[in-house]
Amino acid sequence: MLRSLRLGAAVKWQEILNEKPELRNLDIVEMPGLVAGYHELLSNVASAGVGLEDGRTKKKQKTDVQVSETTGVMIPGELAFKLYDTYGLEETVIQELARLEGFRVDVNGFRHLLNTAKVHTKESFRSDAENEQLQGTIDQLAQLGLNFTEDTLKYSYVKENDRYIFSSPECEVKAIIVEGKVVSKILPGISCSIVLDRTSFYHKAGGQSSDTGRLVMKDGTQFCVADVTNVGGYLLHHGYVRNEGNVIYMGQCIVNQI
Repeated sequence: MLRSLRLGAAVKWQEILNEKPELRNLDIVEMPGLVAGYHELLSNVASAGVGLEDGRTKKKQKTDVQVSETTGVMIPGELAFKLYDTYGLEETVIQELARLEGFRVDVNGFRHLLNTAKVHTKESFRSDAENEQLQGTIDQLAQLGLNFTEDTLKYSYVKENDRYIFSSPECEVKAIIVEGKVVSKILPGISCSIVLDRTSFYHKAGGQSSDTGRLVMKDGTQFCVADVTNVGGYLLHHGYVRNEGNVIYMGQCIVNQI
């Protein structure tokens, strides 16, 4: 049956290629959902009523697809994720389809949904004890009245000589966690997790490792970040204070260095 489906998809894809030969670099054998995914993409854009009238972009009805007179058609992250999750199209394929049709993709929105889905899948394999401790940590942070960690700074970077240079924002230590419990300070050499009000670190998600680096205090004390995880919206920077450093307290200001 699978072979029959693949053959049917190949025939339909060839019909599409006869009209759009520029799509030939996409392999239907590896992605039998390509035909249906491609039609899904075009139907969503069509529902936006995209067209040209007197040189201006025209919208006929409300839709999730964003249409701008200056930047053109933007495929929302939700639609891109549907193409990935339902039809098995990889991010590179989605972007290539969009590019060939003259569209853009909300890549950040797509990756956010993808990472969230993968984290939820990973969480389902945790032990009851691990889940209980994580929930206890979340409850403690919520009782402190902490907002979720702002992490849009991770998209603030420039590329120089094929290297990505990230910003080094000043942030505040909102919580320190040792073995699942919130404490007021941490001594050098002790492993712990630090929650900041905002961060430029990318957290572990979807099989992709997190950023590593340092949190540097005004007195020069360094907290070495070995891993970053997302726990219910709070980003935990896991690591330790270097032995030559001083005590770190909640409320102190630090600088991110990736």
